[in-house]
Amino acid sequence: MSDNHFHSGKDYAGRPEGVLLQGFHWRSHEHSWYRIIKELSPVIREGGFEAVWFPPPAVSADPHGYLPTEWYNADSRYGSREELIDAIRSLHPAEAIADIVVNHRCGLHDWADFHNPDFAPEGTTDPSDIAEANRKAVVSEDEWKKNGGRPAGQADSGEQFDGGRDLDHHNPHVQTAVVGWLRWLKEEIGFAGWRWDYARGFDPAFVGQYNEATGPSVSIGEYTGSEPREIADWIEGTGRGGKNGRSSAFDFSTRGFLKRAVEEKNFALLKTVDGKPAGLIGLLPGLAVTFLDSHDTEPANHDDPFPTEHVLMGYAYLMTHPGRPCVFWPHYFDWEEPVRQTIGRLIEIRKRMGIGAASAVNILAGAEDLYAAVIDEATAVKIGPGAWNPPEEGWEAALDGPDFAIWTRPRPGSQAGKGGRL
Repeated sequence: MSDNHFHSGKDYAGRPEGVLLQGFHWRSHEHSWYRIIKELSPVIREGGFEAVWFPPPAVSADPHGYLPTEWYNADSRYGSREELIDAIRSLHPAEAIADIVVNHRCGLHDWADFHNPDFAPEGTTDPSDIAEANRKAVVSEDEWKKNGGRPAGQADSGEQFDGGRDLDHHNPHVQTAVVGWLRWLKEEIGFAGWRWDYARGFDPAFVGQYNEATGPSVSIGEYTGSEPREIADWIEGTGRGGKNGRSSAFDFSTRGFLKRAVEEKNFALLKTVDGKPAGLIGLLPGLAVTFLDSHDTEPANHDDPFPTEHVLMGYAYLMTHPGRPCVFWPHYFDWEEPVRQTIGRLIEIRKRMGIGAASAVNILAGAEDLYAAVIDEATAVKIGPGAWNPPEEGWEAALDGPDFAIWTRPRPGSQAGKGGRL
């Protein structure tokens, strides 16, 4: 059901110039959410988004979908299976990315009575054999053990998560179940890519393995980390032998540096000592997915939002820099109309100027009150209260807003900058 508009090869990093939309927020489950996505699909398509990240698609012990029970039951608090399929189809040619929660799972009625699917070998019907197979699917140190349970899997390959049973991804029956479910999500539901929830919880090599078995158009790991090197290590861990990563990842480090810069009024934080952008975009830009906020940072959840008064400045930075930007639903749909219009203009500038995940950045100013850079020799951006204008001649003002400004000029050797969308 997908044309793989976001696909770029074995790294499963997506289309270099793609812009994503997080298609939900923390309280989306309180509404008929899939219907809302379908109703707004024309706006999403016209906005220039190549992919939309959906909430977890399986029925869950919590309303948000992050404690899944039956993987093959897509009737969740966000809507029915049929409404989900309709929403995905309505977005075409934009693709749908599923929020994949396989680090942990809840039983149907008890701690580990997994069903639909269970983790027994195919054809197993004896209840005691199924129960034994389900025990072997849970890591040995799971908190279930402290409550009278008998998990029988290997040691956890990542960090412990005290919610749901941590699954043993070394178990071949767990691997088979995960791959089977992902293929079903592609073939029957219409998803094209994966966003891996709580990627700290299991070995990144399994993400690479599952990607190769299912061929997503894009894979994005939620590996939370403040330092770019640790996120890069996770990406490289998805590859064979720790090389050539088979997934991209959310750039929590760039968000952290950008948030600190505007809060501390110190834009020097955005430039490293060797003159590169701070964050993962300065280390592995082609595998970085940048963002300002998500369902995990908004006040309704963890209350760590990007400063409201600086959101447009933040998007001016993301849309002119490497990585693949991801726009948060409330910023685009729930704030005042001028905010949506400005984000839309920033997306248009990015596409018109051919800015992509691995675009070249020449940082010309990184001071307390000012950050300025030229991208691909054709787009200049200034953020912060300090005054600045691009050097040389031939620049035309493209957009300005609160504490930011963007200029463009024809890109050397191309038609970019002369109007129209690429």
